[in-house]
Amino acid sequence: MISENVSQLTSRDISELKSLSHPSQSIHDVVSAVLTIFGEIDISWNAFRAFLANQGHSVVKKILDLDVR
Repeated sequence: MISENVSQLTSRDISELKSLSHPSQSIHDVVSAVLTIFGEIDISWNAFRAFLANQGHSVVKKILDLDVR
């Protein structure tokens, strides 16, 4: 289940994501979806890194709190 996977993300995982210079296509696809869900226009990797820098680990809580109905 997605919520179980997201809830297991740690600060270390978030830091590792931010440290990637060129993520794989599958990672880019996921982070593009996250940015889109949160209403971001720019879905580039640099935009995601900035998003994580601003949101920090609270992005996990925001994803878990989404009401997808």
